Amino acid sequence: MTEVQTLVECHNRLGEGPSYDDVNDLLYWVNIFEKEIFRYDFATGEVEKRTLPKYVGYIVPTEKKGVVLVGLQDGAYLYDYSDATLTFVGGPVGHDPLTYRFNDGKCDAKGRIWAGTASWFEERFDASFYRVENGRFTPMLSGVNVSNGLGWSPDNKHLFYIDSGKYAVYKFDFDLDSGEISNKRVLIDFKDQHANPDGMTVDADGNLWIANWGGFKVSQWDGETGEKMREIMFPAKRVTCPVFAGKDYSKMIVTTASHGLSDEEIAEGPGAGNVFIVDAGVKGFKTNFYAL
Repeated sequence: MTEVQTLVECHNRLGEGPSYDDVNDLLYWVNIFEKEIFRYDFATGEVEKRTLPKYVGYIVPTEKKGVVLVGLQDGAYLYDYSDATLTFVGGPVGHDPLTYRFNDGKCDAKGRIWAGTASWFEERFDASFYRVENGRFTPMLSGVNVSNGLGWSPDNKHLFYIDSGKYAVYKFDFDLDSGEISNKRVLIDFKDQHANPDGMTVDADGNLWIANWGGFKVSQWDGETGEKMREIMFPAKRVTCPVFAGKDYSKMIVTTASHGLSDEEIAEGPGAGNVFIVDAGVKGFKTNFYAL
């Protein structure tokens, strides 16, 4: 059995969106409903928590040490750790932050942001998925329920994308130079998994690792065929997102949540909201940085 260890005992209400800064050996993640961002230093084991003025959906390293890109409920901002300042990058035209919030977001290999929204109560199917370049938000998908996990194939020829409320993992053809996506198809139908697909990462072989919200696990899927390959179980019911970390990208870091769980469910998964580390027996690749 694969050994899962607790990396940070933080009991986040909605821990999400881990990203890894390989240059400085730092792990970042967010606690959405508490408006918190976390930074873990692998060299020292130090954990630093910062509270932001708005709800935060994702966090991405930038090329400048100590500066990260964060997705707040109304758009993208740069956050400087040195003086705790936020600088507005941009937001979508017509976006209502009281109806929708930004959820998962990542950068492609060109340093462009890809991020999507969800309604606050996740009951609507009219959210969006955006590509962001030079502060300009271009809608790439509409009719979204909960925009969630995303990632790219190692050769950058495909984009993988999850809409949690539709229980669907989509695969697109991806043009890195233009940032265009095409040939949308369902790679994995999650309806029989007894969990929602949440966050996702891609390993060096092009296979997907998908967090099972409500399923106590992360599952690995073939990026070509969509067939399930294996599962890793965690002591938390609501597993939210994995990312590969470490200088050789051999460690999988996984965030979880306690949001909405009963006392009985937390007793069943007492690690709810903690951050875990596991050797999955495969390697990932670099988290793309936001290009300043």
